Amino acid sequence: MKTNKTVKAVVVAGVSSGSGKTTVVGAIVSELVARGLSVQVYKVGPDYIDPGHHRAITGRPVHSLDIWMMGEDGVRANFFKGLAGAEVAVVEGVGGLFDGMGTTELASTAQVAKLLGLPVVLVADAWGMSRSAAALIKGFKEFDPDLNLAGVIFNLVGSSGHASLLERSLEPVGVPFLGYLLRRKEGAIPERHLGLRLAQELDWEKRMGVLQELARNIQVDGLFQLAKEIQPFSSTPPWISEPLGPLKIAVAKDAAFAFLYHESLEAMKEAGGELLFFSPTKGEGIPPEAEALYLPGGYPELYGEALESNRAFRKDVHEMVAGNCPIYAECGGLIYLANRVEYKGRVFRMGEVFPLEISFGGRPLLGYARGEASEAHPFLKTGQEVKGHVFHYSVAKVNGEVQNAYRLHVPTRGVEIEEGYVKKKAMASYLHLNLAFAHELLAGLWG
Repeated sequence: MKTNKTVKAVVVAGVSSGSGKTTVVGAIVSELVARGLSVQVYKVGPDYIDPGHHRAITGRPVHSLDIWMMGEDGVRANFFKGLAGAEVAVVEGVGGLFDGMGTTELASTAQVAKLLGLPVVLVADAWGMSRSAAALIKGFKEFDPDLNLAGVIFNLVGSSGHASLLERSLEPVGVPFLGYLLRRKEGAIPERHLGLRLAQELDWEKRMGVLQELARNIQVDGLFQLAKEIQPFSSTPPWISEPLGPLKIAVAKDAAFAFLYHESLEAMKEAGGELLFFSPTKGEGIPPEAEALYLPGGYPELYGEALESNRAFRKDVHEMVAGNCPIYAECGGLIYLANRVEYKGRVFRMGEVFPLEISFGGRPLLGYARGEASEAHPFLKTGQEVKGHVFHYSVAKVNGEVQNAYRLHVPTRGVEIEEGYVKKKAMASYLHLNLAFAHELLAGLWG
Protein backbone atom coordinates (compact mmCIF):
# COMPACT_ATOMS: atom_id res chain seq x y z
CA MET A 1 0.00 0.00 0.00
CA LYS A 2 1.45 3.36 -1.05
CA THR A 3 1.52 6.42 1.19
CA ASN A 4 1.08 10.08 0.24
CA LYS A 5 4.44 11.07 1.68
CA THR A 6 7.62 10.89 -0.42
CA VAL A 7 11.14 10.30 0.87
CA LYS A 8 14.27 11.92 -0.56
CA ALA A 9 16.91 9.25 -1.24
CA VAL A 10 20.54 9.31 -2.37
CA VAL A 11 23.57 6.98 -2.48
CA VAL A 12 26.93 8.13 -1.08
CA ALA A 13 29.70 6.09 -2.71
CA GLY A 14 33.49 6.19 -2.66
CA VAL A 15 36.25 6.21 -5.24
CA SER A 16 37.81 3.47 -3.14
CA SER A 17 37.67 1.82 0.24
CA GLY A 18 38.93 4.26 2.86
CA SER A 19 37.85 7.32 0.86
CA GLY A 20 35.87 8.72 3.79
CA LYS A 21 32.32 7.54 3.02
CA THR A 22 31.41 6.80 6.63
CA THR A 23 32.60 10.19 7.84
CA VAL A 24 30.82 12.03 5.00
CA VAL A 25 27.59 10.13 5.61
CA GLY A 26 27.92 10.81 9.34
CA ALA A 27 28.36 14.54 8.70
CA ILE A 28 25.38 14.71 6.32
CA VAL A 29 23.13 12.67 8.58
CA SER A 30 24.09 14.60 11.72
CA GLU A 31 23.11 17.84 9.98
CA LEU A 32 19.77 16.40 8.84
CA VAL A 33 19.02 15.07 12.32
CA ALA A 34 19.90 18.48 13.78
CA ARG A 35 17.22 19.91 11.48
CA GLY A 36 14.67 17.62 13.08
CA LEU A 37 14.38 15.16 10.19
CA SER A 38 13.90 11.40 10.52
CA VAL A 39 16.77 9.84 8.56
CA GLN A 40 17.00 6.22 7.44
CA VAL A 41 20.52 5.00 6.66
CA TYR A 42 21.30 1.88 4.62
CA LYS A 43 24.59 0.07 4.08
CA VAL A 44 25.59 -1.71 0.88
CA GLY A 45 27.55 -4.91 1.30
CA PRO A 46 28.70 -6.92 4.30
CA ASP A 47 29.29 -4.55 7.20
CA TYR A 48 28.39 -4.52 10.89
CA ILE A 49 30.54 -1.64 12.13
CA ASP A 50 29.52 1.37 10.01
CA PRO A 51 25.82 0.74 10.74
CA GLY A 52 26.52 1.07 14.46
CA HIS A 53 27.96 4.54 13.93
CA HIS A 54 24.98 5.69 11.87
CA ARG A 55 22.46 4.24 14.29
CA ALA A 56 24.11 6.21 17.09
CA ILE A 57 23.31 9.39 15.14
CA THR A 58 19.81 8.63 13.83
CA GLY A 59 18.39 6.40 16.56
CA ARG A 60 17.08 4.13 13.77
CA PRO A 61 18.41 0.66 12.84
CA VAL A 62 20.50 0.60 9.66
CA HIS A 63 19.22 -1.74 6.96
CA SER A 64 21.52 -3.90 4.83
CA LEU A 65 21.44 -3.89 1.01
CA ASP A 66 23.52 -6.86 -0.12
CA ILE A 67 22.67 -8.43 -3.48
CA TRP A 68 24.93 -11.47 -2.91
CA MET A 69 23.13 -12.51 0.27
CA MET A 70 19.65 -11.06 -0.40
CA GLY A 71 19.20 -11.18 -4.15
CA GLU A 72 17.75 -8.24 -6.07
CA ASP A 73 14.20 -8.79 -4.81
CA GLY A 74 15.42 -8.93 -1.22
CA VAL A 75 17.36 -5.68 -1.62
CA ARG A 76 14.33 -3.90 -3.08
CA ALA A 77 12.02 -5.20 -0.36
CA ASN A 78 14.44 -4.34 2.45
CA PHE A 79 14.95 -0.84 1.06
CA PHE A 80 11.23 -0.08 1.03
CA LYS A 81 10.71 -1.72 4.41
CA GLY A 82 13.25 0.67 5.92
CA LEU A 83 11.49 3.77 4.58
CA ALA A 84 8.61 3.48 7.04
CA GLY A 85 8.51 6.66 9.13
CA ALA A 86 11.52 8.24 7.38
CA GLU A 87 11.74 11.60 5.66
CA VAL A 88 15.21 11.16 4.17
CA ALA A 89 17.15 8.04 3.10
CA VAL A 90 20.94 7.86 2.73
CA VAL A 91 22.60 4.74 1.33
CA GLU A 92 26.29 4.31 2.17
CA GLY A 93 28.16 2.31 -0.44
CA VAL A 94 30.83 -0.35 -0.03
CA GLY A 95 34.45 -0.18 -1.25
CA GLY A 96 34.83 1.74 -4.49
CA LEU A 97 31.71 2.62 -6.49
CA PHE A 98 32.22 -0.06 -9.16
CA ASP A 99 33.92 -2.72 -7.01
CA GLY A 100 31.95 -5.96 -6.99
CA MET A 101 32.80 -9.64 -6.94
CA GLY A 102 36.05 -10.07 -8.83
CA THR A 103 35.93 -8.00 -12.02
CA THR A 104 32.12 -7.93 -12.17
CA GLU A 105 29.64 -5.36 -10.83
CA LEU A 106 27.81 -8.04 -8.81
CA ALA A 107 27.05 -6.74 -5.30
CA SER A 108 28.72 -3.40 -6.02
CA THR A 109 27.40 -0.01 -4.95
CA ALA A 110 26.82 0.83 -8.61
CA GLN A 111 24.59 -2.23 -9.07
CA VAL A 112 22.52 -1.36 -5.99
CA ALA A 113 22.18 2.29 -7.08
CA LYS A 114 20.95 1.27 -10.53
CA LEU A 115 18.63 -1.38 -9.10
CA LEU A 116 16.94 1.20 -6.88
CA GLY A 117 17.16 4.01 -9.43
CA LEU A 118 19.01 6.33 -7.05
CA PRO A 119 21.50 9.12 -7.84
CA VAL A 120 25.06 8.74 -6.58
CA VAL A 121 27.20 11.30 -4.78
CA LEU A 122 30.85 10.31 -5.02
CA VAL A 123 33.37 10.84 -2.21
CA ALA A 124 36.88 11.32 -3.59
CA ASP A 125 40.23 11.69 -1.81
CA ALA A 126 41.75 14.95 -3.11
CA TRP A 127 45.05 14.73 -1.22
CA GLY A 128 47.75 16.29 -3.39
CA MET A 129 45.46 16.93 -6.38
CA SER A 130 43.73 19.87 -8.04
CA ARG A 131 42.94 19.59 -11.77
CA SER A 132 43.83 15.89 -11.78
CA ALA A 133 40.82 15.32 -9.55
CA ALA A 134 38.61 16.44 -12.46
CA ALA A 135 40.13 13.75 -14.68
CA LEU A 136 39.40 11.17 -12.01
CA ILE A 137 35.75 12.23 -11.72
CA LYS A 138 35.37 12.36 -15.51
CA GLY A 139 36.48 8.73 -15.67
CA PHE A 140 33.91 7.71 -13.05
CA LYS A 141 31.17 9.63 -14.86
CA GLU A 142 31.86 8.01 -18.22
CA PHE A 143 32.63 4.48 -17.02
CA ASP A 144 28.95 3.47 -16.75
CA PRO A 145 26.47 5.67 -18.67
CA ASP A 146 23.54 3.91 -16.95
CA LEU A 147 24.60 5.29 -13.58
CA ASN A 148 23.45 8.72 -12.43
CA LEU A 149 26.57 10.35 -10.96
CA ALA A 150 24.89 13.40 -9.46
CA GLY A 151 27.67 15.11 -7.50
CA VAL A 152 31.05 14.97 -5.79
CA ILE A 153 32.28 15.63 -2.25
CA PHE A 154 36.05 15.84 -1.83
CA ASN A 155 37.79 14.49 1.26
CA LEU A 156 41.23 15.28 2.74
CA VAL A 157 41.18 18.82 1.33
CA GLY A 158 44.05 21.00 2.54
CA SER A 159 42.27 24.37 2.78
CA SER A 160 39.37 26.44 1.49
CA GLY A 161 41.69 27.61 -1.29
CA HIS A 162 42.37 24.01 -2.28
CA ALA A 163 38.60 23.39 -2.30
CA SER A 164 38.10 26.37 -4.61
CA LEU A 165 40.67 24.95 -7.05
CA LEU A 166 38.88 21.60 -7.03
CA GLU A 167 35.50 23.22 -7.63
CA ARG A 168 36.73 25.27 -10.62
CA SER A 169 38.58 22.27 -12.08
CA LEU A 170 35.41 20.22 -11.91
CA GLU A 171 33.25 22.66 -13.94
CA PRO A 172 34.08 21.23 -17.43
CA VAL A 173 33.23 17.70 -16.26
CA GLY A 174 29.57 18.57 -15.62
CA VAL A 175 29.35 16.91 -12.20
CA PRO A 176 28.25 19.29 -9.41
CA PHE A 177 30.69 20.12 -6.62
CA LEU A 178 28.85 19.48 -3.33
CA GLY A 179 31.49 20.41 -0.80
CA TYR A 180 34.47 19.00 1.00
CA LEU A 181 35.99 17.76 4.25
CA LEU A 182 39.16 19.37 5.49
CA ARG A 183 42.19 17.22 6.26
CA ARG A 184 42.01 16.76 10.06
CA LYS A 185 42.49 13.92 12.53
CA GLU A 186 39.27 14.60 14.42
CA GLY A 187 37.08 13.50 11.52
CA ALA A 188 38.56 10.02 11.18
CA ILE A 189 37.30 7.04 13.18
CA PRO A 190 40.09 4.93 14.75
CA GLU A 191 40.65 1.53 13.13
CA ARG A 192 41.68 -1.96 14.20
CA HIS A 193 42.23 -5.30 12.43
CA LEU A 194 38.62 -5.83 11.26
CA GLY A 195 37.82 -2.21 10.41
CA LEU A 196 36.63 0.85 12.31
CA ARG A 197 36.25 0.86 16.06
CA LEU A 198 32.77 0.08 17.34
CA ALA A 199 30.29 2.90 17.91
CA GLN A 200 30.03 2.11 21.64
CA GLU A 201 33.77 2.76 22.01
CA LEU A 202 33.51 6.44 20.98
CA ASP A 203 32.60 9.60 22.84
CA TRP A 204 29.45 10.49 20.92
CA GLU A 205 28.88 13.89 22.47
CA LYS A 206 32.29 14.91 21.19
CA ARG A 207 31.90 13.12 17.85
CA MET A 208 28.53 14.71 17.08
CA GLY A 209 30.14 18.12 17.50
CA VAL A 210 32.93 17.13 15.10
CA LEU A 211 30.47 15.80 12.50
CA GLN A 212 28.28 18.89 12.63
CA GLU A 213 31.37 21.07 12.16
CA LEU A 214 32.42 18.98 9.17
CA ALA A 215 28.93 19.33 7.67
CA ARG A 216 29.39 23.12 7.37
CA ASN A 217 31.52 22.58 4.26
CA ILE A 218 29.04 20.18 2.64
CA GLN A 219 26.20 21.56 0.52
CA VAL A 220 23.51 19.47 2.19
CA ASP A 221 20.67 21.42 0.59
CA GLY A 222 22.24 21.06 -2.85
CA LEU A 223 22.75 17.36 -2.28
CA PHE A 224 19.09 16.76 -1.59
CA GLN A 225 17.96 18.86 -4.52
CA LEU A 226 19.68 16.14 -6.54
CA ALA A 227 18.15 13.30 -4.50
CA LYS A 228 15.31 11.19 -5.86
CA GLU A 229 11.82 11.36 -4.41
CA ILE A 230 10.69 7.86 -3.49
CA GLN A 231 7.06 6.87 -2.93
CA PRO A 232 7.15 4.39 -0.01
CA PHE A 233 4.76 1.49 0.23
CA SER A 234 4.19 -1.03 2.96
CA SER A 235 5.22 -4.60 2.25
CA THR A 236 5.51 -7.94 3.99
CA PRO A 237 9.04 -8.60 5.29
CA PRO A 238 10.83 -10.53 2.54
CA TRP A 239 12.27 -13.24 4.72
CA ILE A 240 9.42 -14.99 6.52
CA SER A 241 6.62 -16.97 4.89
CA GLU A 242 5.13 -18.29 8.12
CA PRO A 243 6.08 -18.27 11.82
CA LEU A 244 8.12 -21.17 13.19
CA GLY A 245 6.59 -21.01 16.66
CA PRO A 246 7.52 -19.47 20.02
CA LEU A 247 11.17 -19.84 21.08
CA LYS A 248 13.27 -18.04 23.68
CA ILE A 249 16.63 -17.28 22.05
CA ALA A 250 19.57 -16.01 24.11
CA VAL A 251 21.64 -13.55 22.04
CA ALA A 252 25.13 -12.50 23.20
CA LYS A 253 25.41 -8.77 22.58
CA ASP A 254 28.31 -6.63 23.77
CA ALA A 255 31.71 -5.41 22.58
CA ALA A 256 32.94 -9.02 22.13
CA PHE A 257 29.82 -10.16 20.25
CA ALA A 258 28.75 -7.11 18.28
CA PHE A 259 28.43 -8.19 14.64
CA LEU A 260 24.66 -8.38 14.27
CA TYR A 261 22.54 -7.66 11.22
CA HIS A 262 19.32 -5.87 12.09
CA GLU A 263 17.51 -8.19 9.67
CA SER A 264 18.79 -11.29 11.50
CA LEU A 265 17.23 -10.09 14.74
CA GLU A 266 14.00 -9.09 13.00
CA ALA A 267 13.79 -12.45 11.23
CA MET A 268 14.14 -14.33 14.52
CA LYS A 269 11.36 -12.22 16.04
CA GLU A 270 9.12 -12.55 12.97
CA ALA A 271 9.55 -16.33 13.16
CA GLY A 272 8.28 -16.31 16.75
CA GLY A 273 11.51 -15.86 18.67
CA GLU A 274 11.73 -13.91 21.91
CA LEU A 275 15.24 -12.44 22.05
CA LEU A 276 17.02 -12.47 25.41
CA PHE A 277 20.12 -10.26 25.21
CA PHE A 278 23.00 -10.72 27.64
CA SER A 279 26.63 -9.60 27.98
CA PRO A 280 29.26 -12.30 28.57
CA THR A 281 32.03 -9.70 28.98
CA LYS A 282 30.15 -8.20 31.92
CA GLY A 283 30.05 -11.55 33.68
CA GLU A 284 26.50 -12.44 32.69
CA GLY A 285 25.44 -16.01 32.04
CA ILE A 286 22.83 -17.25 29.60
CA PRO A 287 19.31 -16.31 30.73
CA PRO A 288 17.97 -19.45 32.45
CA GLU A 289 14.75 -19.51 30.41
CA ALA A 290 16.62 -19.63 27.08
CA GLU A 291 15.86 -22.54 24.76
CA ALA A 292 18.44 -21.68 22.05
CA LEU A 293 21.62 -19.61 21.80
CA TYR A 294 23.00 -17.27 19.12
CA LEU A 295 26.66 -16.20 19.39
CA PRO A 296 27.38 -13.58 16.69
CA GLY A 297 30.75 -12.39 15.50
CA GLY A 298 32.86 -9.74 17.14
CA TYR A 299 36.13 -9.40 19.06
CA PRO A 300 36.30 -12.11 21.74
CA GLU A 301 40.11 -12.09 21.44
CA LEU A 302 40.16 -8.51 22.79
CA TYR A 303 38.13 -9.56 25.82
CA GLY A 304 39.81 -12.89 26.48
CA GLU A 305 40.42 -12.22 30.16
CA ALA A 306 36.78 -11.29 30.85
CA LEU A 307 35.45 -14.27 28.91
CA GLU A 308 37.90 -16.70 30.52
CA SER A 309 36.85 -15.58 33.99
CA ASN A 310 33.11 -15.88 33.22
CA ARG A 311 32.68 -19.42 34.52
CA ALA A 312 28.88 -19.12 34.62
CA PHE A 313 28.74 -18.50 30.88
CA ARG A 314 31.00 -21.47 30.11
CA LYS A 315 28.93 -23.71 32.40
CA ASP A 316 25.67 -22.55 30.78
CA VAL A 317 27.02 -23.26 27.29
CA HIS A 318 28.07 -26.79 28.29
CA GLU A 319 24.64 -27.44 29.79
CA MET A 320 22.92 -26.28 26.61
CA VAL A 321 25.12 -28.55 24.49
CA ALA A 322 24.46 -31.51 26.78
CA GLY A 323 20.74 -30.74 26.74
CA ASN A 324 20.60 -30.71 22.92
CA CYS A 325 19.60 -27.05 22.82
CA PRO A 326 20.30 -25.43 19.43
CA ILE A 327 23.39 -23.19 19.38
CA TYR A 328 24.44 -21.18 16.35
CA ALA A 329 27.78 -19.32 16.41
CA GLU A 330 29.67 -17.45 13.71
CA CYS A 331 33.26 -16.15 13.58
CA GLY A 332 33.67 -14.52 17.02
CA GLY A 333 31.14 -17.03 18.31
CA LEU A 334 33.25 -19.83 16.84
CA ILE A 335 36.32 -18.45 18.62
CA TYR A 336 34.47 -18.57 21.94
CA LEU A 337 33.34 -22.18 21.41
CA ALA A 338 36.97 -23.25 20.80
CA ASN A 339 39.21 -24.57 23.56
CA ARG A 340 41.73 -21.74 23.54
CA VAL A 341 42.53 -18.50 21.74
CA GLU A 342 46.03 -17.06 21.49
CA TYR A 343 46.22 -13.33 20.83
CA LYS A 344 49.28 -11.07 21.05
CA GLY A 345 51.26 -13.58 23.09
CA ARG A 346 48.51 -14.37 25.60
CA VAL A 347 46.41 -17.54 25.73
CA PHE A 348 42.85 -17.51 27.03
CA ARG A 349 40.55 -20.38 27.90
CA MET A 350 37.30 -20.22 25.93
CA GLY A 351 34.07 -22.25 25.93
CA GLU A 352 35.68 -25.65 25.19
CA VAL A 353 32.86 -27.02 23.04
CA PHE A 354 34.91 -27.84 19.93
CA PRO A 355 38.50 -29.24 19.88
CA LEU A 356 39.94 -26.08 18.33
CA GLU A 357 42.96 -23.90 19.05
CA ILE A 358 42.64 -20.39 17.64
CA SER A 359 45.65 -18.27 16.70
CA PHE A 360 46.11 -14.96 14.87
CA GLY A 361 48.55 -13.88 12.21
CA GLY A 362 49.11 -13.68 8.49
CA ARG A 363 46.76 -12.29 5.89
CA PRO A 364 43.00 -12.19 6.41
CA LEU A 365 40.57 -14.42 4.57
CA LEU A 366 38.13 -11.90 3.14
CA GLY A 367 35.32 -12.16 0.62
CA TYR A 368 31.86 -13.33 -0.23
CA ALA A 369 31.42 -17.03 0.33
CA ARG A 370 29.00 -19.88 -0.17
CA GLY A 371 28.61 -22.79 2.21
CA GLU A 372 27.28 -26.14 0.97
CA ALA A 373 26.41 -28.85 3.49
CA SER A 374 28.36 -31.98 2.54
CA GLU A 375 26.22 -34.02 4.91
CA ALA A 376 23.08 -33.38 6.92
CA HIS A 377 23.26 -31.77 10.35
CA PRO A 378 20.71 -30.01 12.58
CA PHE A 379 20.94 -26.74 10.64
CA LEU A 380 21.06 -27.90 7.00
CA LYS A 381 20.20 -30.88 4.86
CA THR A 382 22.74 -32.48 2.55
CA GLY A 383 23.40 -30.21 -0.42
CA GLN A 384 21.65 -27.14 0.99
CA GLU A 385 23.52 -23.87 0.49
CA VAL A 386 23.80 -20.55 2.28
CA LYS A 387 25.43 -17.33 1.05
CA GLY A 388 27.44 -15.08 3.34
CA HIS A 389 30.87 -13.57 3.76
CA VAL A 390 34.11 -14.27 5.61
CA PHE A 391 36.54 -11.80 7.18
CA HIS A 392 38.98 -13.11 9.74
CA TYR A 393 42.67 -13.03 10.61
CA SER A 394 42.45 -16.02 12.93
CA VAL A 395 43.08 -19.66 12.10
CA ALA A 396 41.39 -22.64 13.74
CA LYS A 397 43.60 -25.69 14.32
CA VAL A 398 41.58 -28.87 14.85
CA ASN A 399 42.83 -31.18 17.63
CA GLY A 400 40.29 -33.96 17.49
CA GLU A 401 37.42 -35.44 15.51
CA VAL A 402 34.74 -33.03 14.26
CA GLN A 403 31.88 -33.00 11.80
CA ASN A 404 32.22 -30.15 9.32
CA ALA A 405 29.28 -27.87 8.64
CA TYR A 406 30.08 -26.83 5.07
CA ARG A 407 32.10 -27.16 1.98
CA LEU A 408 33.07 -23.47 1.94
CA HIS A 409 33.67 -21.72 -1.39
CA VAL A 410 35.27 -18.24 -1.47
CA PRO A 411 35.28 -17.62 -5.24
CA THR A 412 37.28 -14.38 -5.35
CA ARG A 413 40.07 -15.98 -3.31
CA GLY A 414 40.05 -19.36 -5.04
CA VAL A 415 39.42 -21.04 -1.68
CA GLU A 416 37.43 -24.25 -1.28
CA ILE A 417 37.73 -25.96 2.11
CA GLU A 418 35.83 -28.04 4.63
CA GLU A 419 34.79 -25.52 7.25
CA GLY A 420 32.54 -25.05 10.27
CA TYR A 421 31.94 -27.53 13.07
CA VAL A 422 28.91 -29.40 14.38
CA LYS A 423 28.40 -31.13 17.73
CA LYS A 424 24.95 -32.38 18.66
CA LYS A 425 22.78 -29.32 17.98
CA ALA A 426 25.64 -26.81 18.21
CA MET A 427 27.14 -25.34 15.05
CA ALA A 428 29.99 -22.84 14.64
CA SER A 429 31.56 -21.40 11.50
CA TYR A 430 33.64 -18.48 10.24
CA LEU A 431 30.88 -17.78 7.70
CA HIS A 432 28.85 -14.65 8.52
CA LEU A 433 25.21 -14.86 7.45
CA ASN A 434 22.26 -12.53 7.32
CA LEU A 435 19.84 -14.99 8.92
CA ALA A 436 16.87 -13.26 7.29
CA PHE A 437 18.10 -14.66 3.99
CA ALA A 438 19.28 -18.07 5.20
CA HIS A 439 15.84 -19.55 5.88
CA GLU A 440 16.81 -23.19 6.28
CA LEU A 441 19.65 -22.43 8.69
CA LEU A 442 17.50 -20.01 10.69
CA ALA A 443 14.95 -22.78 11.17
CA GLY A 444 17.71 -24.87 12.77
CA LEU A 445 17.47 -22.66 15.87
CA TRP A 446 13.97 -24.03 16.33
CA GLY A 447 15.41 -27.54 16.36
